[in-house]
Amino acid sequence: MVWFVNRAGCGTDENDTVKGDGRQADSPYTMGATPENAGYAAFAGRGVEKESYAPFYNAKANFDKMSFDDDEQRYITEYRLKNMYFYNANSVSDVKKGIMEHGALTLSYYSDDAQFNKSKATYYSTEKNSSAHAVTLVGWDDDFPKENFVTTPPNDGAWLVKNSWNNTWGDNGYFWMSYDTLKSDDRCVGVEYYDNKDVYDNIRQYTGAAAASGYYGSNGLSLSWANIFTAPNDETLKGVISYFVADATYSISVYKEPSAANPVSGTLLAKKLYIPERTGVYTLDMDELQFEKGDRYSVVITVDTSNNTGDFFYIFENN
Repeated sequence: MVWFVNRAGCGTDENDTVKGDGRQADSPYTMGATPENAGYAAFAGRGVEKESYAPFYNAKANFDKMSFDDDEQRYITEYRLKNMYFYNANSVSDVKKGIMEHGALTLSYYSDDAQFNKSKATYYSTEKNSSAHAVTLVGWDDDFPKENFVTTPPNDGAWLVKNSWNNTWGDNGYFWMSYDTLKSDDRCVGVEYYDNKDVYDNIRQYTGAAAASGYYGSNGLSLSWANIFTAPNDETLKGVISYFVADATYSISVYKEPSAANPVSGTLLAKKLYIPERTGVYTLDMDELQFEKGDRYSVVITVDTSNNTGDFFYIFENN
């Protein structure tokens, strides 16, 4: 996925609306990425490829062997991402809930070799560093002894973690992380995929960004953002993807033939209200709206931030 995150703006298809937008790294494998970055790439229809396309090499010095650099694979994906859920990484109960709901969660933490107990495959550290490592939480043991770590944490209990450093590392590729380990990111990520990767033929979008910009909500503030598209062929709008904050009230509206300067002009075709229970990036099903080739339409999202004064409202745009 890191190739798709860090080469998002390097597409060669002239019909690609995100061509030239987003990261254009010369050495994509050495830059790294976050689980959320990978999620945004997957939402854009990029990545989630078979490992056979880009075999993994364990040695840190062997990035040059990661030879995958094929633009023909840029628009092929083995799975279609539907939703991305955020869980509180510092809440044991919330992370357990996420694992139960999704089978696994991603987590970022600072990896310090000195704090890894090789004989017991355990890890505990209180250092928080922006240079983090992403792993997958797959289970837990509330009674895991705190004495099993290099440095003794305050409490028993640990997460069962799947690493990405081959099955010769740790305990067949897994290790135990103390509940008390300080996380580099305050949230874990769970994902949901469609059963059918061909549920959509196309994704209309303008940003190749691997991250997003936005605004902090303040009492009484209403935020709106929109995109205007021109249908290149006869097509049916089936869903809308965006970042949503828990308990905020959103309205998603679709207009036909708006003016170029005013996305809320034209004919209102549909309007949907949505109040998410959990912050995340979600695909909202819409009534199937038919457009003919050349039709212009806008998708407008408005959020009332009155009850969410401390939350950050992301808007997917880069430059």
